[in-house]
Amino acid sequence: MSFFDWSVLDPLGRTVIAAIEKVMSLSAITSLLSLSAALVATWVMQVTTHQAGLNSSVARLALAQRIALAALAIFLMLNAVTPFITPDPPWLANLPLVVAF
Repeated sequence: MSFFDWSVLDPLGRTVIAAIEKVMSLSAITSLLSLSAALVATWVMQVTTHQAGLNSSVARLALAQRIALAALAIFLMLNAVTPFITPDPPWLANLPLVVAF
């Protein structure tokens, strides 16, 4: 058994997941969290870049930030709806999220 062998935690993890899924499925939890994060990203995008324009370099940077936050919100929304469309893992939505973080 090596130092990084975490397989002993597998039964504990399965027990925790089984307890959580008695209340709500993991897909629904992921969807709710992704939807909440998308709404927060959209709100932050609106608040922080309300006056974004192209007048100065700071305004152009704010516009770029607004575009990045909009893309993040779109990917989070894709992540939220994917479990209800297909049983496959939402890798198409998760890949940009992993790159973003």
